[in-house]
Amino acid sequence: MSSYDEYPWRPKTHDIPTDPGVYKYLDQNGTVIYVGKAKNLKNRITSYFSGKTQDAKTLIMLQNAKSVEWTVVSSELEALLLEFTWINEFNPKYNVIFRDDKSYPYLAMTNDEFARVFITRERKMKNVKYFGPYPKVYALKDTFNLFQKAFKFRSCRKAIYNKAASENRPCLLGFINNCTAPCVGAISKAQYDENLKELISFLNGNTKGTVSRLKNSMKSASATLDFENAAKFRDQLLSIDSLMQKTSVMLSDSQSVDVFGLYFSPLQSTVHMFTIRHGRTIKERQFIIDNADSEKDLIKSLLFEVYITAKQALIEYPREIIVPVLPDDLDYITALISEEAQHKVKIRVPLRLEKKDLLDYASKNAKNSALLFHKKREKDIVTRSNALNDIQRYLNLKGVPYRLECYDISHLQTTNRVASMVVFEDGMPKKQDYRHFVIKNIYDDRKRDDTQAMHETLTRRLAYLKENAEKKDDSFSKTPDLFIIDGGKPQLGAALLAYKESGLKGLQFCALAKRIEEVFLPNQEDSVLFERGSDALFTFQNIRDEAHRFAITHHRTRRTKAQTTKNPHNL
Repeated sequence: MSSYDEYPWRPKTHDIPTDPGVYKYLDQNGTVIYVGKAKNLKNRITSYFSGKTQDAKTLIMLQNAKSVEWTVVSSELEALLLEFTWINEFNPKYNVIFRDDKSYPYLAMTNDEFARVFITRERKMKNVKYFGPYPKVYALKDTFNLFQKAFKFRSCRKAIYNKAASENRPCLLGFINNCTAPCVGAISKAQYDENLKELISFLNGNTKGTVSRLKNSMKSASATLDFENAAKFRDQLLSIDSLMQKTSVMLSDSQSVDVFGLYFSPLQSTVHMFTIRHGRTIKERQFIIDNADSEKDLIKSLLFEVYITAKQALIEYPREIIVPVLPDDLDYITALISEEAQHKVKIRVPLRLEKKDLLDYASKNAKNSALLFHKKREKDIVTRSNALNDIQRYLNLKGVPYRLECYDISHLQTTNRVASMVVFEDGMPKKQDYRHFVIKNIYDDRKRDDTQAMHETLTRRLAYLKENAEKKDDSFSKTPDLFIIDGGKPQLGAALLAYKESGLKGLQFCALAKRIEEVFLPNQEDSVLFERGSDALFTFQNIRDEAHRFAITHHRTRRTKAQTTKNPHNL
């Protein structure tokens, strides 16, 4: 039995991103039963279904699971932090981490004259400052090595320290310059304490101050020709640079920010929201939204929904709201949210640095959610059946349209003009029946008019249907139940003219105009508007977008080829 038969809810491998992230398994009630993190989400999630021997707990978890969801982040460390947050939030029944009697590692600092920094699981030692906890000890050890190389603190036990001091000979870490060797007086107490202050500042998120100080020290040493110390500062900067790349967290501890990533599409727009408090992502939400007229209108409606209408769902109001585009009436909205929050709230679009990266990851998650949502809806047989029945009812067709064909024209300033034909059967794409048409005739370029190209395309298509109607083994000879033309009344008129000239009877045509998603029918003045968010509109938009994608792909291929020929128009 294949894993898809045993676990029909399993996501398709090509739908899972390869980025680092955190995943959740949910049961039939939508309760989170397991949380995990991965450096590569695709590799980790598919490993559960590889057929290799699993432990008993994992097998039971998979048998109780009914779906898996994930969130993409920028690094494995961020995945680790988010995993910790989710485990505490959802308390999953199959996660043992942070639930049993085991202890978890901390970074600890003693208050000795020359303070020792080390990793420990003991939380109750006196006169010790703790940072953490950290979910994985191996990750903390890896990071600890970089910390020590950058800040050169002592990590040895008291007995080793006293022995080195009595022999006036540093240990190996002192010889390789990973420790400043206070045991043999190689550094003053004041300078050693300054290094520890830099470490604490770095752990609290203030990386800029450390980098700035080291750069200034390196320049000063170089100016006085003290090249040995300048080289030491340079090496320390390189270590900190490596450390910042490896341990980049979402934001500094003082930050309270909400981030909205947006995937705007003609089907449904998807929004992914990160709630960040004190530098940690503590919550996320997703919104599937019927499209507004623009991204600005959508963001405006979203801000009202989250911060005014449904404000009781908030943990606390943020200090800053990150959005991909600024809405109209920005000052009014900002004032209204600030009044609700009882403190000033700033709404802005970041252009660089970590908040821009956060927005990019939120948008990436929104896009991924949209694609999964569309695929799930597309494959739902009940949804497809309802969509086709609604199309018949809205357009007053003779019967339920099983086979749909949609046509689109693509060109760049009238050059390399092509047409596409995509086919949906029973609401699903039938890609083996897709066709391209290269527009052969040269039309008046000044008009840049697609209607003549549409007329040529339908003339050729209908001629083939007329001549090959008896070829039952030829997919191109199948007569569609409905021709869908991408465009408005002019494009529909061109298609109907080709239909009239063909002499065929009994075919059904319509056109879908993108501006307000209105459908035009032959001999009918008023357009038809599907209900927003309806399955019928979803199917029409889906096939129209697929036709557009297919046409654009072929046009780009021909345009690239034309650039290497003597005929730049390739008509």
